[in-house]
Amino acid sequence: MQRALALATEVAEGDDVVMLAGEPGTGRHRLAGYIHSASLRRQRPLLQVDVSLMVNGLDHRLRDAFSRADRGGILFQNVELLPPPLLQVLGQVITRYKASGAKWGTAEGVRVLTTTSLTADAVPANVIARELMMHGLARAVPVPPLRERRPDMPDLVEELLAQLCDERGRSGCGVSGDAMDSIECHFWPDNVRELRDVLHRALVTVGDGDVIDVPQLPRRIRAATEPSSDDDATLEGVEKRHILAVATRLGWHREATARALGISVSTLARRLHEYGLARGYEAAGGE
Repeated sequence: MQRALALATEVAEGDDVVMLAGEPGTGRHRLAGYIHSASLRRQRPLLQVDVSLMVNGLDHRLRDAFSRADRGGILFQNVELLPPPLLQVLGQVITRYKASGAKWGTAEGVRVLTTTSLTADAVPANVIARELMMHGLARAVPVPPLRERRPDMPDLVEELLAQLCDERGRSGCGVSGDAMDSIECHFWPDNVRELRDVLHRALVTVGDGDVIDVPQLPRRIRAATEPSSDDDATLEGVEKRHILAVATRLGWHREATARALGISVSTLARRLHEYGLARGYEAAGGE
């Protein structure tokens, strides 16, 4: 995540279009807010626009969005959900009315940011990205999934807990070392969104100033590190880690993973669901 923050800081002062690429729940919108708050347009609002809801009358709606974002910024969300012809329209509109010197009923133009669920390596294949990058108008900022941000986990947990406690008027709460070990070992298929939900649920079981320990965590999270007798719980932990290792090695290809494990695709699907890996498998591009 440090690389993403460094890139975000680097692009914040400019006016190029910024494409935040990563899995859902990784904090792309939050990073967009950081970029806007560090930009020269921070005194003006950042307008969030879900373009997947703008299929009808796209041109008119885009014109309206640029007018409302006068001298501020626009965050276009879910650009990859638009059909290719409309993606191209969006790319052409942004190219024509890009922030640097752009004018669409405004005096000083608008800064454009977008989010996409495509991985950073796949960004150039996106129609809108190709259109913008070809003209040197866009910068891509890859936002890594939570499973690749282990060193960030303690700070992120502390930050999320502080937010949750503040929202509920609580004095604060911590996490034990064993619970943090379990958190760091989990795959987190839904990324930061899932982590926040787990902490929220755990928080209601402890008092002010207390510490969240392993028993307060869901079974799917504590399974890999929770000590147990020589029974199926230990076997489940071993099997989960083995499936995860094989799937990662084979690029999250479902059929290849099933073959390597010597099981059917349907059995693999069932195991993925049982171990909380199914959504992460799809997010990582499993076929």
